[in-house]
Order: sequence, then structure tokens, then C-alpha cells
Amino acid sequence: MTTTNLSTSLAELERVSPDRVVVRVRPGIQLSIENIRETRDACLRVTQGGPCEVLIHLPENADFQLNVMMVNFQTDHEAANRHAKAIAFVTPGDLNARMLDIYFRYNPVVTPVAMFTTGSEAED
Repeated sequence: MTTTNLSTSLAELERVSPDRVVVRVRPGIQLSIENIRETRDACLRVTQGGPCEVLIHLPENADFQLNVMMVNFQTDHEAANRHAKAIAFVTPGDLNARMLDIYFRYNPVVTPVAMFTTGSEAED
């Protein structure tokens, strides 16, 4: 399999194996509805070969626009199932984990989601 790399205004995406895509959110960039959608759409292009595990690395204490919390970015369940078997967030900061927990309570998704504090934990 050829590794596929894409870059968005928010993150670097890399298909590291047939079963895994790694998304590295750049530090210092505020997450917005627009750049999250751009990155989600790039991820859909990278995973066209079939569903994979998506590993998202967030910088510590990522900044985000508050309106992000009110948008469910996975409303197309059919596309979500073609794209991701599971989504794992690697977030070293406690604040990120709490915000993600609140987000997913109000915006349920069909893909299993987990949170980890280190990349090695998430990769196991």
C-alpha cells in the first residue's frame, strides 16, 4: 500500500497502513467549524480504500471556537462507516479530554470513540 499524505489548514494526515490514518493537529491553530470540516473531508479522501482506525493527535490545551461544540461532524452515517472503524484521540491535556467528553455527549456518533493521553496507549 502506498502511504497517502494530505495537509489541511488544521492538520497533517497520513495513511500509515491499510488500517490506520494518523491526523496531527498543528499547535497554535484554533479549531473552527470550517477547518474541522476541511480536515474531515480530507480524511474521507485518504480512507477511500476502506474503513480504518483514525488516530487524532491534539496539541495540549487545543483552542477552539465555541460554536464547534454545537455541530455534529458525523451526520452522514453511511460515509462515516466507510471511513472509520474507530476514532482515537490522543490528548495530553486534561482540558481537551473533558471538552471531548462533553462534545460527544451532545453529538453522538456511530463510530466508536476513545481518548488516550499518549500515542503508544492509543496504538495498542
